[in-house]
Amino acid sequence: MHISGKGIPLRGAILVLVLIAPAALPAQEDTGFWTAPVKAFYIHATGGLSFGESLKSQFIQDLITPYEILGGGAFWGGFRAGIRNIVQIEWRREAISRHDWDVGGLNSDLKIQMAIQPKNLWLGKINPLFFLQDSLITTFLYYGQTSGIAYVDNNGLNGWNNGDMKVYGFELLGLRKGFEAGIHLEFRDIVFHGMLADGAGFAFGTKASQFLMAVFIGVGWGY
Repeated sequence: MHISGKGIPLRGAILVLVLIAPAALPAQEDTGFWTAPVKAFYIHATGGLSFGESLKSQFIQDLITPYEILGGGAFWGGFRAGIRNIVQIEWRREAISRHDWDVGGLNSDLKIQMAIQPKNLWLGKINPLFFLQDSLITTFLYYGQTSGIAYVDNNGLNGWNNGDMKVYGFELLGLRKGFEAGIHLEFRDIVFHGMLADGAGFAFGTKASQFLMAVFIGVGWGY
């Protein structure tokens, strides 16, 4: 059988196309930055807004009567890294969250400005249902803790400090290689070990708690 010299490259090219095309088409469909699922791991920069925050403490509330603790919210940012939809770690930096005191929540001129100082949080997350879910919709249960929490006035002279905080949360998110967005619910258990009065510090234990909801988005890289 005789094959001309010009026919060899042409037929070789046709053969390559026949062999590669079936494999190449699924690969092209899977390279979407926004829509492709996470096959192995990812790292995203994230940011969000918490709202509906409540700070509860029976001792603080009894002490400041007739004032009431108003609700608050805060922006936050950080990064997340995870393995598929199975586990994730998160570092979060939170802005100041205001929880002013006011009489009857009427926003009167008697309002006393109070705020929870910024917090750095490390959170560990696990998806107990990963074997039932794909990597596009993910649920996480998570836990974290931090210290150095303070709930003080604008001058930092009155309030509570030296606090330890434990965080318990549930998260629902859409997860892609380069993008994520979702919502989480958190409960925070806080114990302040110090109290401030006109700048003077006292060793005094005070329990408090928070419940909040937050929305967030993230962008980054994944494989």
